[in-house]
Amino acid sequence: MTRLSAAVPKPVPADSRKARRLAQKQSRKKRGRGRDTPRARQTKQSLSTLVRAEELMQQRKFREAIQLLQTGIAQAPNNIDLWLLFGLSLEGAGSHDPAYLVYKKVLELDTECVDGWLAIGRTLNATGRPEAADIAIEKCLALSRDNAEALRQRATIKFRLGECSKGLEACDAALSLKPDWEQAFYVKGMLHKSSGDMAEARAALMRAHTLKPEWVKPLYALTEITDDAGLDDLLGRLQTALAHEHADPRDKSRALFAIARVTRAQKRHDEAFAVYKQANDEIKSSFPFDKNELKAFIDETIKSFPHNIFNESAGRGSESEKPVFIVGMPRSGTSLTEQIISSHARVHGAGESPALKEIVDVLSNCSDIGVDYPRDARKLEPSALTSLAKEYLTKIEMNCPPAASRITDKLVFNFMSLGLIALLFPNASIIHCKRDAMDTCLSCYFTNFTQAKMISFAFDLDALGFYYRQYNRLMEHWDEVLPTPILHVEYEKLIADQEAESRRIIDHIGLDWDDACLKFHEQERAIITASIVQARKPIYTTSAGRWRRYEKHLAPLKDALGELSEIPTDTAT
Repeated sequence: MTRLSAAVPKPVPADSRKARRLAQKQSRKKRGRGRDTPRARQTKQSLSTLVRAEELMQQRKFREAIQLLQTGIAQAPNNIDLWLLFGLSLEGAGSHDPAYLVYKKVLELDTECVDGWLAIGRTLNATGRPEAADIAIEKCLALSRDNAEALRQRATIKFRLGECSKGLEACDAALSLKPDWEQAFYVKGMLHKSSGDMAEARAALMRAHTLKPEWVKPLYALTEITDDAGLDDLLGRLQTALAHEHADPRDKSRALFAIARVTRAQKRHDEAFAVYKQANDEIKSSFPFDKNELKAFIDETIKSFPHNIFNESAGRGSESEKPVFIVGMPRSGTSLTEQIISSHARVHGAGESPALKEIVDVLSNCSDIGVDYPRDARKLEPSALTSLAKEYLTKIEMNCPPAASRITDKLVFNFMSLGLIALLFPNASIIHCKRDAMDTCLSCYFTNFTQAKMISFAFDLDALGFYYRQYNRLMEHWDEVLPTPILHVEYEKLIADQEAESRRIIDHIGLDWDDACLKFHEQERAIITASIVQARKPIYTTSAGRWRRYEKHLAPLKDALGELSEIPTDTAT
């Protein structure tokens, strides 16, 4: 999201305001409108609302600002400035989808509103729709070619799309307009990091930090690409940034995650765990996890996809063999697996595509036409399945080279939708990445996930254990009922014998072997997940059994996992 300080209009200097008021007063007198008309009173009220709303937003009192702006819009429904600030206040409160609808209203009022197109692009990108966001930002730049913020947004979107060279071009264009813009240097650093140029990434990220020392994000990004000799200096910078007052708990949490990561790299494991706990505790109250909601959803999904539903669906959906779905828990080896597969000359890696999630979201909001997904999965008509499969393929094939006969989709949470996947694509390949339960959960606990709302279970050891058990229960169900075979890839076996496991994976997706799969770390494709650095390295085994270094701190996790904490990976399901 754009910084509010940048997005909210800056106050006009007092002397300029005085001159402008005088000019407006003289203009009204010339036109005979010096009296206090209803329209003039409405304008004054709108200005007062805007000023007060800006103050509330600067204080991060977004809910109060939302209520104030709703009242203001009711009184002046065509005031674009009120609508724009209303959208920003919703973004500040984390309500990106409602903000998107607000910005659509702005464009209804003025189809050439530059700020409206910019805001549409920003919210589309924030909600996982980078392709659509790219179109909106291009429209914004067509109206305002030298808009530095639009160029930075374009760079961010290109990062999400894995188009690093185009993102870097946009960054350089933004910096030509604002040479000392820390935001643009940060995005530039992340683009270099994603493309594997760590030296350039360090330079850009350090420049962003130098321009704004209290800003944590560049320092956090540096923790993975700083060698041992630079860790003490980086730790000092992080502690200074942490001491700065952070109004947003996410900023403080990010600083703590970064300090913990450096401390862990220095092999001070007990100290590192204590800081990780502090980092997670700082944020989990803002993103509560509902055990009952998750269990109810898993129960409903299992009930809604019995074995015979797949017999009834024969001949529906798409016969395409292109999709390769890589699923599992976060931090279970999905990025590594995709990197290996997408190194094949006939495979395109689409990364964490939101395409299937968007379809599920649509189905989950169809109760008004008598379909309540997943409960009513059986009610999906053959024509609907065919249409949805075509829609998915259209989205997933964007930017896909003609030579690719397989496309990987590694959005890990697609494990919840394997039943729907089997209905849509009976010939698709499904790969389930598994890893030791304790290592998986601990790795989640040690990761500062950007999409905190989607992964709220990761901030508490007991919640992590509960989530893992529900995930495991659903995967056992899919193993029993799906007609589409699932290939289980165990992380520990993959790192112990890369070639044998890689050959098994390539065989499963129906392709001939390609030696490039053994050199996955040399691949030039961009990586934007939490495994951005690991997937650039050859196979290493130091992450297996990591949880044992922290065992004395993990009683809540072991209790929540129960027997799964003791089952070796090669026999767990």
